[in-house]
Amino acid sequence: MSLRTWMRGFQDSYFIVCLPTEDNFKFNTLMKHFFANIILFLSIGLSQSTLNNASIHSDEMNRFGVYSLCDSPWMENRSECQLYPQIFTEEQMAAQLEKMRTMYPDEYQRMLMPKTLNKSYKIGMTEKFWVNVDDGNGGTKLEEITAQLLAKGNRNAIWADVTQINESNNIDNNSAIDYLEFLEEKTPSTSADSTKGAWELVTTYFGNEPNYDGDNITDYLFADIYAGAAGYFSPSDQSNGSGSNRRDILYIDCNVSNRYAKSTIAHEHQHLIHSNYYGKGRSFNEGMSEMAIVITGYGSAGFNPNNYLSRVGSVGWEWEGESVNYSMTGLFVLYFAEQLGYESLLKFQEINATDWSAFQRLLNLYDAGMNYESWIQNWHIANYLNDKDIEPYYGYDYYDVGNASTTKWHTTGAVESNDLTVDNFDVNYIYYSSSVDSLPITFTGLGALGYNPNYKSLEYTDNGIAIKSLENQQEHIVKDDTYKVNSAVFVVSNLNPVDTKYRYVSTGENTGGWYASTEIGYDDGNVDVFTTSSGGTFGYFGCGGVVGCGWGVAFDPVVSENQLIGASINLGFAQDFSSGASIPASADKDFDLHIWTAVGEEDENGVRQTVDVMNPIKINAKTRGINSIGWVNIDLSPYSKFLTNLDEIIIGAVEDDTNGVYFGMSSDSPTKNYTYIYGGNTVGPITNTAVSGGDQLDGWNLMFRSQWLVKNTVIPELHAGFVQHSIFNDELNIYLLGNSQFDSENTNVYVTNNNEVQYLTLNPLVSNDSTLLANYKLKNAGSLDIRVSGSYLYSTIPYDTTFNYNVGYADLTKPLITSSRDNIYQIQLPEQSFDKETYVVVGKNGFISDSSIDLENILSEVYSVGPIQKDLNVPAQISFKLSDVNIEDVSIGFWDGESWRELQTTISSNKKSVRAVSSTLGHFALIKKGSTAPLSISEEALIPTEYALRQNYPNPFNPETRISYDIINSGNVSINVFDILGRKITTLVSEYKAPGRYNVIWSGNDANGNQVGSGVYLYQLKSGSYSKTKKMVLSR
Repeated sequence: MSLRTWMRGFQDSYFIVCLPTEDNFKFNTLMKHFFANIILFLSIGLSQSTLNNASIHSDEMNRFGVYSLCDSPWMENRSECQLYPQIFTEEQMAAQLEKMRTMYPDEYQRMLMPKTLNKSYKIGMTEKFWVNVDDGNGGTKLEEITAQLLAKGNRNAIWADVTQINESNNIDNNSAIDYLEFLEEKTPSTSADSTKGAWELVTTYFGNEPNYDGDNITDYLFADIYAGAAGYFSPSDQSNGSGSNRRDILYIDCNVSNRYAKSTIAHEHQHLIHSNYYGKGRSFNEGMSEMAIVITGYGSAGFNPNNYLSRVGSVGWEWEGESVNYSMTGLFVLYFAEQLGYESLLKFQEINATDWSAFQRLLNLYDAGMNYESWIQNWHIANYLNDKDIEPYYGYDYYDVGNASTTKWHTTGAVESNDLTVDNFDVNYIYYSSSVDSLPITFTGLGALGYNPNYKSLEYTDNGIAIKSLENQQEHIVKDDTYKVNSAVFVVSNLNPVDTKYRYVSTGENTGGWYASTEIGYDDGNVDVFTTSSGGTFGYFGCGGVVGCGWGVAFDPVVSENQLIGASINLGFAQDFSSGASIPASADKDFDLHIWTAVGEEDENGVRQTVDVMNPIKINAKTRGINSIGWVNIDLSPYSKFLTNLDEIIIGAVEDDTNGVYFGMSSDSPTKNYTYIYGGNTVGPITNTAVSGGDQLDGWNLMFRSQWLVKNTVIPELHAGFVQHSIFNDELNIYLLGNSQFDSENTNVYVTNNNEVQYLTLNPLVSNDSTLLANYKLKNAGSLDIRVSGSYLYSTIPYDTTFNYNVGYADLTKPLITSSRDNIYQIQLPEQSFDKETYVVVGKNGFISDSSIDLENILSEVYSVGPIQKDLNVPAQISFKLSDVNIEDVSIGFWDGESWRELQTTISSNKKSVRAVSSTLGHFALIKKGSTAPLSISEEALIPTEYALRQNYPNPFNPETRISYDIINSGNVSINVFDILGRKITTLVSEYKAPGRYNVIWSGNDANGNQVGSGVYLYQLKSGSYSKTKKMVLSR
């Protein structure tokens, strides 16, 4: 059984209309005319048959941008949303019969009964038919329905399930006559011949029907077929088997729009005809059916070539049943039909061979002078150029074919690519926008068994385009004998039946100034379907034509030197969907594209003001040739004056009329929301948006992407810090901090501990690529060297830095003396300083980050001794060697987590160093004498004069941290830990306390003793009327 889903190509994708409620929608000027817009939309929308099942939700919620939403017009009561087509093989049809036998025995027995074929056709008569419908459990089953004959012509008959004949669906007496007229009398002006009906056009170009039942009539049965299918053809009907209707019959879903139903009629009619000839393989079969849609004039409703052109390289000819497969195969058939003539379609149908063997015979029949591989390579070039003025075989006549997207974009001639994949019979396009004249470049295929790509170059000069062939693993020089080559595109064609890999190296200069190009997006290219708690589903989301309402997605180019050069948006206009079928073709299809920056502070709902970076751009789908649902690529390079060196921006689309635009939805980045709702020059996060039933859109984003040129000329300044596990003290968390974004994939860290070398795996800390985290287990006492090499993201400036520490081992039986590697700092630990054997790490500037410590009020480097914040059983003596300071003016300072505290400091007899004692390990530095509050060994015995909750230390921490606090009045004291959402994790203190200074340790466990995950946590002190809350970070 071959079928065509009504979400194929997302031509009838479910979308959701969002309408703000009066009380919660805070969009200033937009609200002045808002309710008039609601009434207008609903009066139009609910008059359309396809919206009759839509529900309107308007529960009030105390949050920004809460929405009243129309659920999916058709899928509300269906259990499964099948996004893509299926094909029922013989094995699957046998399995279907077995399912009927075991699960539906009564119906199965009726299926076994020979079906009497009634060949009389009288309008109003009824017949019983077996139809594939939902089984109520997410699958399908065969069900016998009663259908009525509504219209009959010379070669076609229109039937409909008697329970579905009404204006709410796409089938009643009037629409049946309209379908018959389309089949037998006339087609749209965009068809191959508008004076002919679709039946004649399809049979003329694709051949004869099987006429299995001998009546020369093709039956079309409109019914509520199983979820997701717009229509299907079943080969089983061309037999006397169980459940066969024994007719030349096609099935059309009664829920899709009239236009989409007509495109489906043409598509399925070709499948019926194809079954009468030698099969050409699934991909060619579906491509021919897509071509039938074009020939009958409904390409704008059912054929979307740009869906493939926006995703070239990752699709492949091998059939996988996705919408993009229809797009690719249909585009190839369109190409050969235009090149060889439409009559070649029937010639191809009549060839007794399959797949590419059949196509090679077709080329031979037309004396094309090339093999099918060369033909495919020309097709790949045509998809990129689409300009028949260059050569007739490098473009299309069909109006709705765009240009293929670039796979890689380079602005420098010095490139060494990663290994890249191109799918079977698919293509990549490698674009060099500058630095290309005299460019040496070498492509190397990495395919197994010799399945390597073929390569051609499109070399652009002021005199035109030169197209040249390249050899695998041979250097090619981009050169023209007369003109300078301004840019070049390398067409990497995989002419093999399997996917393959390749890489390339070019050794030119960087005359363009940029180091790289990059695309930022949060989706995998496929529209995801949101299912509400009430069972409604939708895959597209919009404002429902509310003028001034819009959506935007945030993008951070990461580096400060950048240029925004493009945006890609997966969208469709209301009239592109089945529910918008009644919108006239003359209606506008446009919106305003904005580039915003958010300014000012967020309010309590996360709402911020916006400022336009440049004037909005009017995106007119009609003038751009956008006629269907899918990806739209917008070139922003002409606006470089405004779009260079940007910080985080929001790319937004705002409604400019009441014909709504809807955007594909993605759940591929569930941990972060980048999408915002816009109105009245403000934006608020999509997390504050609810759909019917109160379902939140948290974890969902709209399918916007951005393309950038980038470079990074920051001179690297690196810092390393460490956190030593307070219990398992041989375990270290090593933090690497930079003054720009690390390229973590090309950053290497090697740790040498007493001559034992180990390579460390790096991870970004809390999605911050300017801080990397690595874990290391100490092996020995002695030296500890951390070597870091690599470069920042989009930078050509390398770094290679080593951070030096010493590691001592306190075994409890004797004192330990250890120092920093520069011998300026020394610590002497008496025996029994710890409760167990402990590694002691000493080094310069071992703090986590500049923000974690005060570096302005010190007179020396900071020297760190770990385990940080470890209390000692016996105070240790520490010393600093002095240079370039007045010995009488300095003291040793101890960082207590919030400020430097002055230790009681003495001067050595030779006046070359100062000494102090400390009962806690941590960070030490020289400070100006008398500049801070003193800290004595017995400070905990002092009674504080004011309440205080100090910053936990260490922070970040793993596995435990110390929280210090001061109480000035006797009373009940509590310290509770909460997660970032305010849920209580555990209670650390809950008891009566006398005035004093206290400490408590949190080991990172909840109230049940279970470890909690990494993240930000809150700890809160309450004592009497005093309450204080601070943040801390657990990094496991």
